[in-house]
Amino acid sequence: ATSVRNLPELKTAVGRGRAWLYLALMQKKLADYLKVLIDNKHLLSEFYEPEALMMEEEGMVIVGLLVGLSVLDANLCLKGEDLDSQVGVIDFSLYLKDVQDLDGGKDCTVGDLQTKIDGLEKTNSKLQEELSAATDRICSLQEEQQQLREQNELIRERSEKSVEITKQDTKVELETYKQTRQGLDEMYSDVWKQLKEEKKVRLELEKELELQIGMKTEMEIAMKLLEKDTHEKQDTLVALRQQLEEVKAINLQMFHKAQNAESSLQQKNE
Repeated sequence: ATSVRNLPELKTAVGRGRAWLYLALMQKKLADYLKVLIDNKHLLSEFYEPEALMMEEEGMVIVGLLVGLSVLDANLCLKGEDLDSQVGVIDFSLYLKDVQDLDGGKDCTVGDLQTKIDGLEKTNSKLQEELSAATDRICSLQEEQQQLREQNELIRERSEKSVEITKQDTKVELETYKQTRQGLDEMYSDVWKQLKEEKKVRLELEKELELQIGMKTEMEIAMKLLEKDTHEKQDTLVALRQQLEEVKAINLQMFHKAQNAESSLQQKNE
């Protein structure tokens, strides 16, 4: 049989429990079954008190110790009537020596047992001290763990706040950048328009300047020609004045000659 369900001849819960225990030993799964029970303590709380061994950490220690049973090969009887009936008292008298034989080594055995008891008490005391130190260490570690959890929670909250503040600052900076970029684009557009207008005005001024330069050149040429013409006219006027003076002189000579001639004629007529 691989399961208690395959044993219909079992009539009592005690028999089924014994059959389950026998099967677990033969299948070498007793430690595995108990580990499943330990891992599901919420189910065991219906059958055990909170301070019971199965509900404490020592339950896992027992599971670890039961793993050693897997090295044994068990072959147990699974008859229903044997499992359901009460286990009888085993008579060990056949396996024991006479009481008289035991009396001879009783004192020695008692002394050895006392020595072992003393050693066990010392070991137990030492283990209790180690357990107390370990318990204190566990409490200290638990307190330290709690402090670390609180610090971790505080750091997480601060980190979340810092991230949120950073997000808000980044959002504000982005909005400011967008507004600044828009203002700069508008300013750039205005400056570009103004530059175009200034270029246009500059071209017009350059054209006008070239025209003024051309007119100035023409005026300079005209002034030079006029100055040359004036000089020529002045020379002509001077020459004409000289000719006029000469004509006046000639006329005056002719006038004097005419007077003289007239005087001479008058004298002759007289």
